[in-house]
Amino acid sequence: MATNGIVRLLRREVKRRELAVYPTGKYRLFLLFVVVLANIVASYEGNLAPIVPLLIKELGITSLIYGQLNAITLLFTAIVVLFIGPYADRFGRSLFVVSGILVTAIFIFVMTGIDTVAEFLIVKIILGITDAVALGPVAGLVRDFSPQMSRGIAFAFWSMGPVGGPFIANGVAAVTLPMFGTWQSQLYIMGSICLLLWVVVFLFLRDLSPELRGRVVTHESEAHAQVQPEQSTDPAGLPEEKITLRRALKIPLVWLQPLGMALFLLIYFTMLVYGPLFFTETYKVDEAIAARLTMFFWVGTFIGLIGSGWLSDRLRLRKIVTTTGALVAAIFNPIWILYGMTPETSQNLVALCSFLAGVTGACAYSSWMAMYSENLEQIDPRIQATGWGVFGFAMRAMILLVAFFSPMVAKMAGGWQAWFWLAEVGMILYLIFPFLAYGPWFSAEKGAATPPSVKPST
Repeated sequence: MATNGIVRLLRREVKRRELAVYPTGKYRLFLLFVVVLANIVASYEGNLAPIVPLLIKELGITSLIYGQLNAITLLFTAIVVLFIGPYADRFGRSLFVVSGILVTAIFIFVMTGIDTVAEFLIVKIILGITDAVALGPVAGLVRDFSPQMSRGIAFAFWSMGPVGGPFIANGVAAVTLPMFGTWQSQLYIMGSICLLLWVVVFLFLRDLSPELRGRVVTHESEAHAQVQPEQSTDPAGLPEEKITLRRALKIPLVWLQPLGMALFLLIYFTMLVYGPLFFTETYKVDEAIAARLTMFFWVGTFIGLIGSGWLSDRLRLRKIVTTTGALVAAIFNPIWILYGMTPETSQNLVALCSFLAGVTGACAYSSWMAMYSENLEQIDPRIQATGWGVFGFAMRAMILLVAFFSPMVAKMAGGWQAWFWLAEVGMILYLIFPFLAYGPWFSAEKGAATPPSVKPST
């Protein structure tokens, strides 16, 4: 009886959040703001990078062992984020986001009471799973509330989550660590901030109805004309419950493009997991200074995301923008390695290099996200969360490799420079992948060939 009551309650909540009319104007922008806020909260929750140096001292472990523990957590996270997508596509995305953020915030407070490595691992795995439930469907919501003409800038702001979360974590640590001096203080602050912001997300986050999720909206002015109710959400008559991960993965584009971007983002993942540790070990600075230096990377990343997202919207040429951005990043990275990665480097130059690494690395990212989202729409408009779940899996699988191998490579090679050379290889390999995507290179009017569909022939 209790289970039936919970199911009925969840169904009512899903229905309450559904929009029967495509939102336009200020309301659409407000909903996009709420999605971005949800992504920031979900990305901030459980971001332990600023306190890793303190944590490994507290637990009596090395950075290598911490990386191995992180790898175990990421394995669970990657699996959950991969399989949650089809369910979010089927039943709506906002309820998964709201639930995941709340449970994650609760377990942040639980982590303050850990005393052993085993307890840390258990709580970290739970945080990873609940965080995956929240993060997996968010990109689908960004697509839902952003017509194609403004998709690049929308995903740039969505990236305020992966960028804004670490930025907030490092910013809070830079200000409050000298005041409180304990890693537990950062978790108390983190949990409190996330609970307050969760209230806003819970009250205002919404979903498009299944009918609206099945439409492609190019420009907001066409929205109402394009989303009039029809007899079927699918011209091939494919019922919505037939959306499955297995069928989506039969389309190479669905998994090939996330693989390329995962290779490109090795430095981003390194900063995400080990940013302050990289700066403390490479430049021999304390934890607070390392947190500030890491902040410069995230500020640069945000600027690069907004600029390249805006440019790709203006030009409607996602492929050329992402390729140019990747090429610039691949040129700058060796300059930083060769001329700015020694303990003698001045802190001002380190801050500048960190900032420029963020800018150049981000220039390829937001335009790629818009490109991938539009490619998914060409396959089937309803598989956004499924596709972004594959993306989330690829990202976390690569973070797992970074968490496990980067400290090992740095230790064996006598510094982090060797790892950044491996990241350079990933950047160069990524340059192949835009050629495998759908979309125009030099003329937005020409468009691209229609990709294969996940729909069965009838």
